[in-house]
Amino acid sequence: FAMAAARLQKGLMAAMAVIVLLSVMKESNKKQKLIKLNCEKRLSRRRLMPLMVLRGGSDGAHARNGGGTGAAELGGEDEFQIGENVIQKKENEDNALNEHIKILAERIKEELKLGEEGEELIKQKKDQELLELIRRKRGEMNDISDGKEVGSAEKIEEKPEVGGDWNIQKESGYAREMLEECTAKVLVEKIGNPEKLASIKISGKSLSPAAAAVFASKLRNCTNLETVDISDCIAGRPEDEAMKTLETLSNAFVNHSKITSVMVSDNALGDTGVRRISPLLKDRNLKDLHLANTGMQVDGLQLVSQYLGSLENLETLELQRNLITTEGAVVLGKMLEKAPNLRIFRAFGSRISADGGKAILKGLLATSKLAVLDLSNNVMGEGITEALCAVIAQQEDLKVVKLGGTGLSADMISRIVFVLASSAPNLEEIDISCAGITVMDIVALIEKMHPLTKIKSIHLSENQLGTEGLMYLADAMQNGSFPNLQHLDLTDNQIGSHGALMIAKACAQRKNFERLELDCNTISEWCITYIQDIFRKARLGENVLGEMDLNDPEMDQDDPQEDDPNSLLDSAINEGERVEDAPPQENSESAYTDPQLKSHIEELQKHVNKFDKEDEDNEEKMIDQLREAMRKE
Repeated sequence: FAMAAARLQKGLMAAMAVIVLLSVMKESNKKQKLIKLNCEKRLSRRRLMPLMVLRGGSDGAHARNGGGTGAAELGGEDEFQIGENVIQKKENEDNALNEHIKILAERIKEELKLGEEGEELIKQKKDQELLELIRRKRGEMNDISDGKEVGSAEKIEEKPEVGGDWNIQKESGYAREMLEECTAKVLVEKIGNPEKLASIKISGKSLSPAAAAVFASKLRNCTNLETVDISDCIAGRPEDEAMKTLETLSNAFVNHSKITSVMVSDNALGDTGVRRISPLLKDRNLKDLHLANTGMQVDGLQLVSQYLGSLENLETLELQRNLITTEGAVVLGKMLEKAPNLRIFRAFGSRISADGGKAILKGLLATSKLAVLDLSNNVMGEGITEALCAVIAQQEDLKVVKLGGTGLSADMISRIVFVLASSAPNLEEIDISCAGITVMDIVALIEKMHPLTKIKSIHLSENQLGTEGLMYLADAMQNGSFPNLQHLDLTDNQIGSHGALMIAKACAQRKNFERLELDCNTISEWCITYIQDIFRKARLGENVLGEMDLNDPEMDQDDPQEDDPNSLLDSAINEGERVEDAPPQENSESAYTDPQLKSHIEELQKHVNKFDKEDEDNEEKMIDQLREAMRKE
């Protein structure tokens, strides 16, 4: 049966050729008119190729390459005469094949038992219906239909291998551009087999409605998609065009039941746009939902809540940079109560107030699996402290907490850090910027953060640490705190050269340290050069020190004065010389080759010997007393 099926499958292709040729034969009376109207058209490869291919062998290959009788021999002869000769030869071939075609057609009809139904379909030129009839008859004869094994009565579903992804930026480049229909048609051809795709990304390009329609025609066949990313796809478009584009793309996924991740961020949806993307949300049990920076307000959030199915599988929810406000936060809080498996939640910069923050945190009590919590840049104030501590305390594997710019005071931050240290030993990143943290506060925070040995990134920007605060932080790091630190942000902290040198030395002792941010401070130019040399000698790379564009070196209060030989900066210089015992990199030039600068440094180092030992001892005793007082507190 299998061998018979293979032979009949070849016969099927011949039957299709028969149908085409019969159609051509019935219109042979028009050929003379075609000769007179357009000789070139009669000579075209498209008209000659079917006969050449049917003849097979080298003639068929020659025809496909644009050759064949007549076409390659035009030379200087009369083109019209050559054309008539070619067409005459074609007619002779048609007549010669006529009998063979009829015999072949009769044999196929008899073997496949097409009967009167097949005759009628051939007469009516219904090729598609005839093809379906042939397939059905073939299956009945051999009990081998698509997806069945020989002798099997059940259909075995053919499942294509799924797992590929397609990214429009990889195909057309990462430059932003307005994408029109003609370009879209070219890109769609690169998608390949739609049934094999599990992820598709149409992001970073602005699609017109016509271009969206081109993509939609292909996306309808991507039935195995799991991840859909159409973020940032309407930039610069008028509102009516933008809404039409989103609606066209979304409607292409109506019947795609396997989608679990939807990303529509960075599109100006507003509340109206949420309705346009409803096919991507309705009745879906999503794992990941990204709606960041879409201009959503309370009405949009209510629609999202209504459209979504169960939230039990939801793991990622990103709503940052929207207009959530207090009313929207209440709606959001009710959504979060239904998401017990939520792991990543971001809502920074969304104008959430204290009451809104409490509603959200109440909803987050439903989960104990949070890994990322980002509520930064929402002025919620100290009223959320208790609720926030309750949420943090019950998380099993919290890794990222961002609370910068939330209106929490240094005392409240200290309480939250204490809870983090006891309940989140795997914490890797913390943002406590813009909290008014002073010298006294940083001493207490360092003590409470000591158990957080896995922390890699600390954001302390826009606080009031000053040079003295950095001395305490550098001392703690030199004594073993934060052993895995890779990124430290101290932007805008009233830091002078002394504190900058001390913290640079401490950071250079971490083998995997990557970035130190010191912009918006008052650090001298020579000190910046010295810090860069410290990192260079530590073999940490050239770009460890962040941008210093907003630094004001002229306001450096730590810069040594001629009448102040005992400046604290001298000790920092001396310490800086001992920062790194490792040899410098090959071919690296010292930052102090300038004779005048070198002389200045040597003069500063001489002042180190003039330190009064008694004053130094008193300073150490004062620091020890301060630490002991903070421990007791």
